[in-house]
Amino acid sequence: MTSRNWRLATFRGLSVAALLALTPLETLAASPDANYRIAVGDVLSLWVGGAPELSMRLPVGMNGTVIVPLAGEARAAGLTLDEVRSTVSSMLSQHMLFANSNEGRSIGVMIGRDQVVLDIAEYRPVYVTGDVAKPGAQAFRPGMTARQAISMAGGYDLLRSTGSNPLLDAFDLRSQQETLWITYAQTLANVRRIQAEIDGKSLADIEGELTRLPIKPEVRAEIAETTRAQLKLRSEDFERQKTALDYGAGLLRSGVSALTDELQKESDGVREDQKDLDAMQNFYKNNTVSMARLLDSRREVILSSSRSLQTMAQLNQMMRETGDLEEKQRQLAAQRRMSLTQELQEGELKLASLRSQLNAAADKLLYASAIKSQFSTSLAKSRSAAIYRVMNGTTTQVPIGDDGLLMPGDVIEVTFDASRLTGETASQ
Repeated sequence: MTSRNWRLATFRGLSVAALLALTPLETLAASPDANYRIAVGDVLSLWVGGAPELSMRLPVGMNGTVIVPLAGEARAAGLTLDEVRSTVSSMLSQHMLFANSNEGRSIGVMIGRDQVVLDIAEYRPVYVTGDVAKPGAQAFRPGMTARQAISMAGGYDLLRSTGSNPLLDAFDLRSQQETLWITYAQTLANVRRIQAEIDGKSLADIEGELTRLPIKPEVRAEIAETTRAQLKLRSEDFERQKTALDYGAGLLRSGVSALTDELQKESDGVREDQKDLDAMQNFYKNNTVSMARLLDSRREVILSSSRSLQTMAQLNQMMRETGDLEEKQRQLAAQRRMSLTQELQEGELKLASLRSQLNAAADKLLYASAIKSQFSTSLAKSRSAAIYRVMNGTTTQVPIGDDGLLMPGDVIEVTFDASRLTGETASQ
């Protein structure tokens, strides 16, 4: 390629000597080991003094080579940085840079080996897998340890191995216990309210009774106030229904009494009209009254009898309605008592169930609190972090420990022995 005229840039006002004296403008990553072998996934950084257009990142491709500007492909995978640097410098030293002199003439200068700076810009990542919060690739930095890589992955995550975290169980159980106590207080207040309705008495000092329960004062006051309001509304509603039925029954009884008196009077009138008719018939036989007078007496008997029958029908209808209304009065009281008795029984059963749940929650909370202080020690004993590294084409586990130095491409597998973790904690 010496026959090609590769013009990279025009540097006005600079001499060739000054051009060659330029130094790198960036500081590159240091190698974790002088004998480190470059591999696929690493990224190299090329800098050529006096030719910024040649300065670029050179990723190591899947075929293990990098593309060098002007020169083409160069083998990198499996070589040390010094070996790749020597190869790239040798390849670029066969090419020429062109620049303008002070007189405006184009001068070609061969690239010197000392002008070529090659270093590792970015290492292939390390991989953290297993019982960590964020498994996956982590950017490698020289001097990185396994402990640091696990920290970058979000730290340990017990949920992946145990399904629960005893350090959080205590908080969840305490919240559940508080909810159960509030439900218990509400149910107890309802039971006391139902008993007061059955007995027809006012509600006792429910807030004082709730004081013995481990709930917040504001919650206790709200439950007591709500219970008193419910008792008042339910009692007033029952009294309204009872009053309406009593009023209706009273009106019907008054109507029955009035109709009874009217029927008695009409019955007396029918008897009197019948006596008059009998007398008129005797008079008619003796030819002392006319046929017209006899017919008038008969009409009077028929009319009074019809009025009496109508009044009797009205009286019977009103008496039936009175009986129906009195039955509704009895049913209202009976159904109310039956319903309240059933509610009371359900409330008592719910209280018994809640007491059982509270006892179970207390036992769980006691257990969780007991193991919480011992959990950290068991955690350290049950954790293991295996580090795997590819060496000579074979994946091998390396015993470097949490604070040993990692190499690019290492895989860290974090695991917890769940049976050992829960077993040791339980025994403590």
